[in-house]
Amino acid sequence: MTQMTDGRPSLTPRGYSAARDAAAVGQAFFSGVMAAGLGLGTLSVVVVLLWIGSPYPDAGPSGALHIAADLWLLGHGADLVRTGPTGAASPLGLTPLLLGALPCWLLYRATRHALEPPEPVPGGSGLAAPPAVLALSSPPLVPRRVVAWVTAGYLLVGLAAVVYAANGPMRVSPLGALLHLPVVTLVVVALSAWTGTGRPYELLPAAVRRLLSELPAPVGLRLREALRAPSWLTRRRRTAALRATGGAMAALIGAGALLTAVSLAGHAGSVYQAFGRLAGTWSGQCGVLLLSIALLPNAVVWAAAYGLGPGFAIGAGGAVGPLSAAGPPALPEFPLFAALPAPAAAAPPYLLIAAVVPLAAGLSVAWFVSGAALRAVPRLPPSVPAQGNGARSDGRAAVDPASEPTGRSATAKGRIRRWPGRLLRLLRGVRRRSPGGGPRGRWARLRGRLCGRGGGRAWSIRETALTAALAAVGCGCAAALLAAVAGGPVGSGALADSGPSWWFTGAAALGWCGLLGVPGALVMRWCRLMYRTSPRRAGGGTAAPPVRRGTHPEHARGASTAGAPARGGVRRAASGRRRARDD
Repeated sequence: MTQMTDGRPSLTPRGYSAARDAAAVGQAFFSGVMAAGLGLGTLSVVVVLLWIGSPYPDAGPSGALHIAADLWLLGHGADLVRTGPTGAASPLGLTPLLLGALPCWLLYRATRHALEPPEPVPGGSGLAAPPAVLALSSPPLVPRRVVAWVTAGYLLVGLAAVVYAANGPMRVSPLGALLHLPVVTLVVVALSAWTGTGRPYELLPAAVRRLLSELPAPVGLRLREALRAPSWLTRRRRTAALRATGGAMAALIGAGALLTAVSLAGHAGSVYQAFGRLAGTWSGQCGVLLLSIALLPNAVVWAAAYGLGPGFAIGAGGAVGPLSAAGPPALPEFPLFAALPAPAAAAPPYLLIAAVVPLAAGLSVAWFVSGAALRAVPRLPPSVPAQGNGARSDGRAAVDPASEPTGRSATAKGRIRRWPGRLLRLLRGVRRRSPGGGPRGRWARLRGRLCGRGGGRAWSIRETALTAALAAVGCGCAAALLAAVAGGPVGSGALADSGPSWWFTGAAALGWCGLLGVPGALVMRWCRLMYRTSPRRAGGGTAAPPVRRGTHPEHARGASTAGAPARGGVRRAASGRRRARDD
């Protein structure tokens, strides 16, 4: 009766599935359009505000919007071309990393939003379907379709921006924009979908997956064997190497930021004067400040390359490094250029600060790999938990802390008295045993952990070194990629070649991480393994004080049981403490 009075046709399972699929497609496409629109809108608002505050604008609002579109495309890696008064064209290929982070973050959020199933609209045609229809309806879009539709929506707005910014005194290179914009968009969207779903195989097109499944058995088997990871490269080691790579890159960027801050603080006067020479109005100074902030991540990467050793090029024939520096040509007035080091070898204090960069990267690799090598090794329980009845769980007699000798002399005397007995037992090859009969020596516990007894097994020396080497390779590749993105030409004159060399920087990062990370991982693995197998450190428990002869039940006279101390043992302990106090 309700359907007849409403006058609306009921949806079949197939119709409801088609409607839900269309809603998911529209959501993915609209997410891509919104991501591009938000990026363009944010830059347009900033540029228009600066244009409004400028006392002598060179163009109208269309010129400000044109510059905003140029900056948005520059953030995707496209080259800009500036035509001077003489008609000569000067390329601008230095991409501000902070400017490129905005569209990447918006694309990530748009992809994650498109992966969520569409919510039905209450009322109207969005009435909740029956359970049978919901069970027969199609699931949300698969990841590869989300990637395709989000990319299509983003590129539609990007193509309009390329057409709009292709003319003018500051214009975008159409060929460079058509090459960089689709590649950056597709890579970011695919990575976002991969991290959001965790199913990278579904990102492949259906034709490629069908081709892989229809291959002949011998060819398919060989292809799967070639693409399969080696047996020694387990999932745990791959994860550990990736985490160590991320930690090393974070340490590398942090050390580069420290170098940048030190250089800016050391040249604070020159930086302040550069602001005054470039612009005299508040709007111009705000524009210079925003441009400097956008280029600050590039300066951090350049400083990291400086600390690694290769340094960076600044202009034609100019190079800046920690050990030697060739004088750069006459540079334009800019705050970040005013903070460059002097064209000479760095002083010892600055060399020590620059050495923080490779040291931080290598120690980060060692720390993460050594932690992953011992992740399966549990900590020992507390060695001697205290009991409330005046006795310990191992059967030893409790000792009153107030009756113990205090002071540095008493501690030194106790250590001196114990060393002859330890040395004698070591020479005889006799180990002290607990009442249960198990070995209590540190070496025995260490062998038990290495052999897998009493818990998980630690990685061997070879496995630890191999994982650290993989992390060093990953750090070298990531450093090379950052160096390649952070550089580029700024004009055709003195700044035609600016930034670090990507392959020099990657090789230096690989060498430092391998030189410091592999031995450091082995040393840290050993130290942390000794720490975990020590009963004094395990579980937050407190180790028992040294046992004097006569306090153990085996040495007590008239002991009724093996688990409770006798009075004779307590008397001997008290007499021994009195003799130590008299001495």
